[in-house]
Amino acid sequence: MKGGSINDKKEQEVIGLIASSFAYGRVWAILKIVGDILNKMNSTPREYLINSSIEDIKHEFEGLEYRFTTGTEIVNFLSGIKNVLKE
Repeated sequence: MKGGSINDKKEQEVIGLIASSFAYGRVWAILKIVGDILNKMNSTPREYLINSSIEDIKHEFEGLEYRFTTGTEIVNFLSGIKNVLKE
């Protein structure tokens, strides 16, 4: 998928999955981590995950942490979404 946008239903599904998975803690913290993730993906997480290698995802997200969730766990989560999208 080239040229995805935040208005694309398939993009919205991935955004919803990411946002709901980090919906623990204070609202401002949730908005920050989801914003940080989406910014790294240019607000098109489906397109980003489909077109990125696992190494790209590791490079981009390994240092990111949210509360008790490590960067490695975030990478594994996003890699899992990538694998589902490939199916």
